[in-house]
Amino acid sequence: MEKQQRKKTLLFIGAMIVAVMFVTSYAAFGTNGSVPTTSTTIKQATYVVFGSVNAPVIGYGSSLTIGLVNKSLGSMFNSTLANLEANSIITNYVPTPGGVVVYAPGNSPYVVQQAFFGSFPANSIAINGTELVKLPQSFTLFYYGTAIRVYPNATNFTVPSQLLKKIGANTTVRVQALTLPNGFVYKNNIQVS
Repeated sequence: MEKQQRKKTLLFIGAMIVAVMFVTSYAAFGTNGSVPTTSTTIKQATYVVFGSVNAPVIGYGSSLTIGLVNKSLGSMFNSTLANLEANSIITNYVPTPGGVVVYAPGNSPYVVQQAFFGSFPANSIAINGTELVKLPQSFTLFYYGTAIRVYPNATNFTVPSQLLKKIGANTTVRVQALTLPNGFVYKNNIQVS
């Protein structure tokens, strides 16, 4: 009887060893040896803000388009262009279906505009050009009525204009930007018009 008891005890101990080996091997290799991990991605909150900002004019584009509304003034228009070219205020002009594209270096686009406005009756010409404006270092825009202080990455922008202003004069521009909660522009996402 004692031999049988010993046999049962040995079988029980052997079974326990196999069970312990099974449990430990499952714990070690049951997940292919990898430890389960959890990762969290935090997306930064951004806000689309918009509004108007006063910005000084600091320069102009190199060309402007002048359209003659009153066609009866054609000879006066051509002589004004020839005079501006003779005085080196413009370097060239090219007629297009939308008007005459005038190439004027430096501050000349404003001088060209003033020459036409001073010589022609009101509403007889249409001028389209571009202004280079400098936004302030910070300004207030709005997110659903809530004011947010905005800090742009860049401050110089080119905007279209139908009436060029003198350098140094303020012009009102429309600004739309994607900002972070702290007001800094997200990935230089800003539009000025």
